[in-house]
Amino acid sequence: MKSWYRIENRVGDRTSVYLYDEVGGFGVTAADFVNDLSGIDGDFDLHINSPGGAVFDGMAIYNAIRNHPGNVRVVIDGLAASAASFVAMAGDEVVAERNATLMIHDGIGIAVGNAKDMLELAGLLDKFSDNIAAIYADRAGGTPEDWRKLMRAETWYSAQEAKDAGLVDEVIGGKSTKKMPTNTWDLSLFQHAGRQDAALFPAAKAPDPPPEPATQPDPPDEAGFLMPALDLGAIRDSIESLDDIPLQPDLIKAAVFLAATDVPAPDPAPTPTPDPEPDLSINLPALRRLLREVTT
Repeated sequence: MKSWYRIENRVGDRTSVYLYDEVGGFGVTAADFVNDLSGIDGDFDLHINSPGGAVFDGMAIYNAIRNHPGNVRVVIDGLAASAASFVAMAGDEVVAERNATLMIHDGIGIAVGNAKDMLELAGLLDKFSDNIAAIYADRAGGTPEDWRKLMRAETWYSAQEAKDAGLVDEVIGGKSTKKMPTNTWDLSLFQHAGRQDAALFPAAKAPDPPPEPATQPDPPDEAGFLMPALDLGAIRDSIESLDDIPLQPDLIKAAVFLAATDVPAPDPAPTPTPDPEPDLSINLPALRRLLREVTT
């Protein structure tokens, strides 16, 4: 059975390391990678074609590459997704073949247990994702919060998009005289089965929530006054005994409004002035006449 992970030592040249498998599990474990890396003294090229895998294995591989004394050049040959995407960030230089793909996403986990167990897993996933977002920010700039937004959206980058985002230093291309190993991956774990199916590309972002509708003031009447709420029943009951009862505020407002209906409208956009104190001296006979008109 052919192994998709191998190291080629070349006399007088850089060593080539091929990470062409899943990270961790039944793929390339951190223990195997770090053990093999200890046998490389100088510079090496890390070729990646991987759908990612276990976060802890990926983080251990990332740190081993960062601590390697020689120069490390990462080459994304096909896919660098999930954990493989932040492993790629460990290189002193990161390049991508012109038709390669890089994908970042928030941490994924599975829990079995009660609500407390689920909440604990959610907290751990947030910590892991914040840590990974900081790796992207260290490489490309921006803030970890910015990268968490892109991770939550599960963002798929073409080689050029990854370069534009700062994750890749250079896009390379051209014909090779050597046949490179290939592999296919089951991407059903992710939201999208590849960049062509992704709903959001790097240039896109989640839409801002619609603004709250502005509260419109009640429309003024033709005289520039706000229409008062008239209680016609109270007005009708008060007509006969108007001279014998104290004026109620609603009746005063009604009188002011009715008396103002013949006043011309003010000029447009008048200079704001403080509201004058209301004049509560009302001609009772005139008020009786106005109130009778309302009830007819």
